[in-house]
Amino acid sequence: MLTFTKTTLLILLVAILLGNTECKFKITNVKCHSMNESYAKFKTCRLRAVRRNTNELTIYVKLLQLPIDNVKVQLKLVKRNDYRNRSIYEYNIDGCAFLRNKRRNPLAEVFYNFLGLQSHSNANHSCPYNHDLILDRYAIDDKVVPFIPLPVGVYVIYTYWETDGVGRANVDAVVEVNDK
Repeated sequence: MLTFTKTTLLILLVAILLGNTECKFKITNVKCHSMNESYAKFKTCRLRAVRRNTNELTIYVKLLQLPIDNVKVQLKLVKRNDYRNRSIYEYNIDGCAFLRNKRRNPLAEVFYNFLGLQSHSNANHSCPYNHDLILDRYAIDDKVVPFIPLPVGVYVIYTYWETDGVGRANVDAVVEVNDK
């Protein structure tokens, strides 16, 4: 019997073989929202154009109640179109457990390694966090992504962050997918 993760990886593999397998990603908009300003504040949430097809994302979150020893993240990928926004994928991650042992969540590990977040962020270790969180000059743009089978279009990546079972922040990014 296949587990959920193995089934998801199998579906991803089939989609790669059948889908559009060469595309470019470009982040076109980002919105950061703190649900509780006494817990965390976004000092910086900026998308800056550095080249014609490249934008860099910088996020600085000032954490006001330390330490943080549990983090849950909900990711939702939605394709935007003229008629309705269609949810394509939802994924929940226990952030502390994932950073403690990435092999326990192979799908998240593939995307984490592909995106290269560890080289642009100080959130690259397991909990607890006793410092502010920084994502500095992160650019995914203009990279050919041969293994993510998404049709051309505009997508929104919604993220919902919670600690201690309470929603703390949303960070949402609009991403354009174009042919190579």
